[in-house]
Amino acid sequence: MSTCFRNSILVLVIGLFMSAFALAAKPTLYVKGSQLYAPDGEPILLRGINHMFIWTDKEGKSIPEMAKTGANSVRIVWDTYGATEDLDKLIVKSINNGMIPIVEVHGATGKWEKLPEMVDYWVRPDVVNLIKKYERYLLVNIANEAGKDAVPSTEYLAVYKAAILKIRKAGIRSPLVIDADGYGNNPNNLLSQGQALIAADPRHNLLLSLHIYWPYAWHDKKASGYDTVESRITGTMEQAIAHHLPLLIGEFASLGPTKTCDLPIPYQFLIAEAQRLNIGWLAWSWGPGNSDCKDMDMTTNGEFSTLVGWGLDVAVTNTYSIKNTSKRPAFISEHHDKF
Repeated sequence: MSTCFRNSILVLVIGLFMSAFALAAKPTLYVKGSQLYAPDGEPILLRGINHMFIWTDKEGKSIPEMAKTGANSVRIVWDTYGATEDLDKLIVKSINNGMIPIVEVHGATGKWEKLPEMVDYWVRPDVVNLIKKYERYLLVNIANEAGKDAVPSTEYLAVYKAAILKIRKAGIRSPLVIDADGYGNNPNNLLSQGQALIAADPRHNLLLSLHIYWPYAWHDKKASGYDTVESRITGTMEQAIAHHLPLLIGEFASLGPTKTCDLPIPYQFLIAEAQRLNIGWLAWSWGPGNSDCKDMDMTTNGEFSTLVGWGLDVAVTNTYSIKNTSKRPAFISEHHDKF
C-alpha cells in the first residue's frame, strides 16, 4: 500500500470521526435521566456557590475568589430590573473562571403569582439574545422559590408547563432549572410532577431544584413522613434517584434563615449524602450580605482568604467539600478566557 494511499485513508477516517463527534455533540448542556452532561457528553456533578450579585457585587469582583475553591458552577442571583449589560459581564467572568453560570431571577421569592412576570423577563428579546449568546455554557433558573406555601400539584404542573413552553418558544435551548414551591423547601411537587414536567419540555432538558433549609427545630415528623431531618434528607434524595429525576440542591446552609442564627441544619450530612448519591449542590451563600442570618455568609468580605466557619468547611476542609469533590468539565476549562 502506497504512502499516499495510506494517508488518504487516514484523512478519511479522521474526517469520519470528527463528523461523528460533531453530530454527537449538543448545542448546550443537557440532562439525561438524573445526570447533567456537558455538550461533548462529559457527565457533570455540580459543586457550586450562590452569590447575591444583584445587591452586593454587580461587577463580579468575587467571581475569581469563588473560583479558588475549585467550584465548577456559580448561581448568579439576579432580578428583572438588573441591566442586561451587567449580567452579560457576570456570565462571561464566570465562564472565564471555569464555572458554569446558573442565572436566576429573585422577584418571585415566596410569591407564586409573580412567576409569570419572571417568565416574561426570560422572553424579552434582549434577554433571549443574551442567553443564546452563551447558551452552550449556562443554565437558566426560571424563578427563585416561587410560592410561599405548598402549591396544588395540578396547578404547579400547569403553570410551570406553560412557563417552559413559552421560554422554549422564545428560542432558549439551555437547561431550565425549576425550583420547588414552599420557598423552595417543599419536595413533594418536584417528586410527583417532575417526570410530567420533563415530558412537557420539548427539549426534555430540566433540572429540579430543592432548597434544603430544614433545621432540627422545625422538623415535623407527621408532616414530613420522616423520623429525623437526616432521614428526610436521605429519603428525599433516594426518591429522586429512584424516579430518575435530575435533582439539584440549589440552596442550603448550616443554619436556618432567621436573625437569631440559632437553627442548625445538618449540612455536613447533606453533602456526604449528595456525594454518595451523585447529586449536585450549591451552597448559600458566598457573602457578605445575608440579612436573615449573617452566619450564613461563607466569607467575611467576599475574598477566598476570609472563608470562615461553615463556609470554610463546605468550600475547602470537609471531606465532601467543593475543593475535594468538584471537577470542572473539559468543555469549559478548555475555553478559559475565550470571551
